Amino acid sequence: MIDQYIRFPESRHKLKTIADGFHKLCGMPGVVEAVDGSHSACPAPTSEHRSLFSSSSSL
Repeated sequence: MIDQYIRFPESRHKLKTIADGFHKLCGMPGVVEAVDGSHSACPAPTSEHRSLFSSSSSL
């Protein structure tokens, strides 16, 4: 079932087309896939890495 919904582009041309689209839409170069993590479990960072943690809900 995962192959029905999540597919990685198989050609360099398709990868470039998708990356160009992400860049144009979101200003994010080199991105070919994105996952909405709003419903995914995400463990809190350890105290030594807390400064690297950023949450969209805190923006």
